[in-house]
Amino acid sequence: MKKLKFVVLALMIFGSINLTMAQRRDPKAMIEKETNWMIENLDLSDSQVKEVKEVNGDFTKEIQEMLQGGRPDRTKMKEMQTDKMKQMEEILSEEQFKEYAEYKEKMESKRRR
Repeated sequence: MKKLKFVVLALMIFGSINLTMAQRRDPKAMIEKETNWMIENLDLSDSQVKEVKEVNGDFTKEIQEMLQGGRPDRTKMKEMQTDKMKQMEEILSEEQFKEYAEYKEKMESKRRR
């Protein structure tokens, strides 16, 4: 009985870790999290919210299409990310963009660990 409890507990732990890792890698979930962070922390106007959602939605579609094609091209992904940052720089004020860039850097450093 003790062994059965241990096995069930171990399976639950491994299952939750696997689910967490899958969610962390999901581009759509990551973009939604980023968009929500921007809305909550950057004091965006209604028009900025609309534009940010549009840019992030387009970016998500492009990433998902690339991932369905097999192994993604890192160079292409970097180009897409650079293009997205340029679009955000046009949408956001200087102060908002600075805060956004710091957030992106923080998230990138967490991802590398």
